[in-house]
Amino acid sequence: MKQLLKVVEKILKISDEKRKIVKIVARLNRKIEVLDVGCGYGEKIKLFQQLVFLNILGVEKNVVIATEVKHKGLPVIPIEKFQPKQSKKEFDLLIFSHIIEHFEPKSLLTFLESYFETGKEDGYVLIITPMLTEFFYNDFDHIKPYSPNGIEHIFSGNKHQVQFYSKFRLEMVDIYFRRMPFHFFKFTRSIYLGKKNPLRINPLIILINLISSIVFIGSMGIIGRTTGWIGLYKLHKN
Repeated sequence: MKQLLKVVEKILKISDEKRKIVKIVARLNRKIEVLDVGCGYGEKIKLFQQLVFLNILGVEKNVVIATEVKHKGLPVIPIEKFQPKQSKKEFDLLIFSHIIEHFEPKSLLTFLESYFETGKEDGYVLIITPMLTEFFYNDFDHIKPYSPNGIEHIFSGNKHQVQFYSKFRLEMVDIYFRRMPFHFFKFTRSIYLGKKNPLRINPLIILINLISSIVFIGSMGIIGRTTGWIGLYKLHKN
């Protein structure tokens, strides 16, 4: 039963996010130039290739990962070989998938602006990021969740913030929120001990969470919770 629950959770997480990415980029021309910043193992590159985007490049900080992914045939280069300020190519779409939450605010502003320089005027920016939940900090290097309102405050041109604002402007085109089933008893002794020995997990906990997943599917995601957001923006440089 525990393995079944894991499979259900994995399917839900992947399908919900992927489904909403497919919806949000449906309006985009498949011939545009796309840059996936911090592409990791290339999951979004694979998805965009499946959606028949013809010109996509990924950059990755981890040289080992970049080399491994490149050997698998994906168009990925180490980040040191791609210097945003020196890039002569302008991209129609910049993807920041599960990356902004790894930065503190000042560093994030500098990071984003360096890549916005490579984007075309009236091009697009796609941001995919988690929201604050009880498992947000399960990722060791997650620093801060960023909401759509927070992004708007810095990149709207209205100067809501005193300390930070940007010379670039992001105009929201569309937004979706990733949702997941309610998970109960996340912080219990049996769950943690069961990571090494599944037999130590209380079967009732597994059953309750499995039912919650089924209810989530049956309600078309209404009975669940928001765990992340996917925003598509127009990029304005002046």
